[in-house]
Amino acid sequence: TGEKGIGFKSIFAVTDKVEIFSNGFCFCFDSKCPTRLGEVAPQWIDIPMDKFFSFFMKGTTMRFDFKFQVNYDDILSCFVSE
Repeated sequence: TGEKGIGFKSIFAVTDKVEIFSNGFCFCFDSKCPTRLGEVAPQWIDIPMDKFFSFFMKGTTMRFDFKFQVNYDDILSCFVSE
C-alpha cells in the first residue's frame, strides 16, 4: 500500500501512458491528458472483446511504451530469479 499514489506515479518517469486490464476493467492513465491541477485521472479503454478476454484471462496486465530505448533482457532480469 502506498500513500497518495507516489509509488505508482513514478511509472510516468518511463512512460506517458499506462493501460491496465484487471478483473473485468480496462482503463488507462495518460499523463498527457491531465485533469484539474495536473492530476492524472483514470480513463476507460474501449477495446474489442476478443482482445479484452486475452488480457482478462491473465489476471492483471499493465501495458505501456517506454519513453526511451531499453534493453528488455535487463528489465526481465530484475523480475526473474535463477
